[in-house]
Amino acid sequence: MTSLLISNSEKKPLHANSNIKISTLQLGVWKVRVAAQSSGFGLQDQIQDLRSSFPILLRLATDIFTLAPGIVLAFLTCQIWEGVEDAFEMHISNRLLRTIEFSLREGRPDVASILSAVVAHLVWAVIVGLMSWWSTKIMMVLQARIMAHFDVYLMKAMLDMDLPTSRGLHLLYFASWPIALTFSTEPGSKKQTTSREIWEAVDSMIRFFTQLLKTMSQLALIVHISRSAGGPLFALMCIVRPLFSALFTRALWDKICIAFWNDQDHTRMKSLEKLANEDQYKEQVFGGNLSNWILTEYKKASRARGDKLDTHPFLAFSVRDMPVFDVAYNLLSSLPMIYCAITAIITPSKFSLASVAILQQSSLTLSWSLGDILRESESYRRSINTIKNVYDSSKISNKVSDGHLSYPLQHANAQKGMEFEFRDVCFAYPGSQKTTSALTNINLSIGAGQLVVVVGANGSGKSTIIRLLSRLYNPDSGELLIDGKKANEYRLADLHESIAILSQDTKIYPLSLSENIGLGFPDQCANKEMVERAAQQGGASEFIKKLVNGLETQLNPPTMNFSFNLTEYEDHPLQKELAELKREIDISGGERQRVVAARSFMRFQSDKIKFVAVDEPSSALDAEGELRLFEELIKVRSGKTMIFVTHRFGHLTKYADKIMFVSLITFFSAQTLINDETL
Repeated sequence: MTSLLISNSEKKPLHANSNIKISTLQLGVWKVRVAAQSSGFGLQDQIQDLRSSFPILLRLATDIFTLAPGIVLAFLTCQIWEGVEDAFEMHISNRLLRTIEFSLREGRPDVASILSAVVAHLVWAVIVGLMSWWSTKIMMVLQARIMAHFDVYLMKAMLDMDLPTSRGLHLLYFASWPIALTFSTEPGSKKQTTSREIWEAVDSMIRFFTQLLKTMSQLALIVHISRSAGGPLFALMCIVRPLFSALFTRALWDKICIAFWNDQDHTRMKSLEKLANEDQYKEQVFGGNLSNWILTEYKKASRARGDKLDTHPFLAFSVRDMPVFDVAYNLLSSLPMIYCAITAIITPSKFSLASVAILQQSSLTLSWSLGDILRESESYRRSINTIKNVYDSSKISNKVSDGHLSYPLQHANAQKGMEFEFRDVCFAYPGSQKTTSALTNINLSIGAGQLVVVVGANGSGKSTIIRLLSRLYNPDSGELLIDGKKANEYRLADLHESIAILSQDTKIYPLSLSENIGLGFPDQCANKEMVERAAQQGGASEFIKKLVNGLETQLNPPTMNFSFNLTEYEDHPLQKELAELKREIDISGGERQRVVAARSFMRFQSDKIKFVAVDEPSSALDAEGELRLFEELIKVRSGKTMIFVTHRFGHLTKYADKIMFVSLITFFSAQTLINDETL
């Protein structure tokens, strides 16, 4: 499933001179800091947001209607039906009860009227069942169409993002909450929005408008029926309770706040839970005989924490110190019946028990419906904002600048390989917690067609140089020249088409091995002869032949399976079938690196590659496999500039034009580096 990172709320300006008072609450293990400032969730803000949502709603409706006009019209019919269904059902029930009441009052049954009302009630039940079935079927089709549409939309938006842009977005989005809450997540962790969450946003908006229509139809019915049981004032009695709840409910939803754990004992308990439960610690816990210590410390921390709960602060905040609100809220639910009782005493001649029964049911239904509208209105706002941010995702500006010049330019060096020059280049990774930059004031030059070996300590910036030369990032300052021109003047697509990167960080795609190799040269991905040749050059063909499905083998494809009521039947045939479904196909680290190497050799067959960046690609290979890989790379070096980052560079020294020791940022010839013991 395609996924795209978005935030769930628009940023609102904060005036520099605003004097914001912040109060502190302790709710169990949570410390809550609440700002005495409007969050934009007041009634006026909600009305304004509803108005401003119409352009987005119109765009979304147009997109959905374009996908399947007939299905959308049928779906709208079902939603209108659902909106008035309860009101019609109560009207038919009222008719039946009034007919029975009249017969009882007169002392003789009106058989024809009673049977007519019963038949109408039964026919209505059949129609409701059919419409419910039809609505569910249509919604499933519509959901599939909408999700498929946004899968493509989100995939394109994600693929259009460059590396620093996609990694620079670290907002957390929680679909069920109106604000972003950050728990103790790893740096750069992301909660991404998927097409399913977009559908849930669309579904939420549909429910809001359906609920609105349902409430209006119920209110109209109550006004109509109450004419014979006390007047329209009864309708007002029905809405007092939900209005009271909306005005006086204590909640954090409408406040600007942050919440975090500040109880050290609770934090220690969670750390110990992590140590006890996660597989990554299992070997050390078992081997170090830590079980008793963990359990003892956990009990200590639990006793020290006492009765403090880790209930979510939004729930804990809603619990009041005094019961006044809860008592008043429940008393208000009796207002409609009290009003009916008073009406029966004052004007008994106009009183109808059948109408009262229906009004009692209607008042409860209306109260629930109004409460649902108030709840759905918040969900509606969040859903609209979700859709807006999805549409805005196509407008995100990439951080790596794109140019207008095609590559390669028509001159002699372009036939030899790429030529590079760094001029006072500085660079730090976006969001890095390090106090020093990855590169500072780097100056270097690499001639077209040269083979350069880069050595140095871990973290010295070797891989960073590769990423900058490959145009995966922009330098923070200074200049990168390619073939004598500024790198940002070239079209990124042309440069990337001319570059091959072979790295230990390169991943196996969740596709077949054939596609994993073939995607080095996408235009020829289906060319089996070229794929097999690349597999041979990369050293992957031997182990691939041993696999049952050969090149068509897919490593750990995305799957979804589950079982119910099967755990206790170990010998059940479905248990064996499930085990087969869960069986994973995996290969060793060295075999993975061979597949990645084969992908690079496939890329070389495009005849467009002018720069090859080799960054520790053989860390999982044995010495023989590494030597063979380097020899195959040397064979295809003609017309290419090559840079090797490796700790084991002995095989390459005789081919190297330059060897760069990164920590000194100084160039040495291969012979100088070998002879000078001080280096």
